[in-house]
Amino acid sequence: MGKKSDIISIENVTYEEVKSFLLMEYGLKIQENQTCQVLGMHIDLQDLGYAYDYARDFLEKEALEEEHPFYKEVDMRNFNIVVDICTQPWRPCNDFMPIIADQMGRHISFKFKTKVVIAFENGEIPFCMYDKGIKIKDLKEYYKDYLKGKAWQPTEIVGM
Repeated sequence: MGKKSDIISIENVTYEEVKSFLLMEYGLKIQENQTCQVLGMHIDLQDLGYAYDYARDFLEKEALEEEHPFYKEVDMRNFNIVVDICTQPWRPCNDFMPIIADQMGRHISFKFKTKVVIAFENGEIPFCMYDKGIKIKDLKEYYKDYLKGKAWQPTEIVGM
């Protein structure tokens, strides 16, 4: 798996631009201490309180459709911004964080034409974003079972 040290720094986007975009698009306020200027820009999703409802709605209405772009490879030319996923198990919205992070990462990448990668707070990057797109193994099956009340871990997520 990739590590945060693999991520190059921001070149063409300022922290304030992304912060303003997230506030407008998601109503999400980002604190100054949630960034890491050395490795690039970090967006911490741990305070995204509506993540559970948003993700469930997203999954039930859109993402379970086979043709939905969530399951297709997308062009990700850049990895300049890190979307950190909070991994504390006691947070009720934790299980849906990958969905939120993926959507947010795609929006930011498209808006600012910059590099975005999704990472756990321990430095692991479980979602591989290549120049030709993102490829996640077993994520769809995980969420299908989760919505049926069956909790399990993805058997394998493609690494870098």
